[in-house]
Amino acid sequence: MPCYSTPADSQVTIAAELLYAVGMIEDDYHARLKSFLKRVTQQGYLALYASSLVQKEGPDAIAADLPQRLGALEQHVDPALSVKKNVNMTVSDVRALLPTIPNFIVDLLIVDLEANLHLFLSDLAGIDRSATAQSFENLLAKVWPRDARTKPDKTNLEQGEHWSYRQVILLSVIRNAIVHNGGHLDLLRVAARLRDACWTDDEIRDVVRMRERRIDDLFRFKRAVRTLANSALLHVETSAEQR
Repeated sequence: MPCYSTPADSQVTIAAELLYAVGMIEDDYHARLKSFLKRVTQQGYLALYASSLVQKEGPDAIAADLPQRLGALEQHVDPALSVKKNVNMTVSDVRALLPTIPNFIVDLLIVDLEANLHLFLSDLAGIDRSATAQSFENLLAKVWPRDARTKPDKTNLEQGEHWSYRQVILLSVIRNAIVHNGGHLDLLRVAARLRDACWTDDEIRDVVRMRERRIDDLFRFKRAVRTLANSALLHVETSAEQR
């Protein structure tokens, strides 16, 4: 029995058809997808590299050097807002927070990855950027509906749903937890949505125990985003060609 899914919209939007007709899908969307995935990857490498360097420095040296280092980044001219004057971190503060930096950076990159995918799919679906934001479930019903996700290759299915779709819904759930709930995954809040994406109760319990996100989680999500976005783009192109 396939799990519950948002009703699929088999029609590609008029906006997407027009984009295809004038060549914008082929020229712009493929390049845009490649560009944002490359940027997320490389920013992740650099940010995590920087965090590893920071942790090699002693808390005393960091606390002493922090105002000067941050001051070199400021561009405003209001002395009252000067970073040099307002940074207030003790050695104890630095010592306590240093171990949290890698996971904090991963969370920032996860939020950025989710936001870029959401914008990409919204544009692909022809949703005006001034309109109310739609869920991934609704967007994918337009650009890569469930019947298209589950037909071509059964080896890509997990619990009756495409693996990348399951991971992208989890990505969205984790993004919401980071932004709205201090990173904590509340079983009561997330269970129904994950079940709709064909996550089993045992899998959901394991997910809820994931209190911190690591670099391997980030790059697993990036792989899912790449697969899902390319598949959605191919579906839109193919559907337009058949008209």
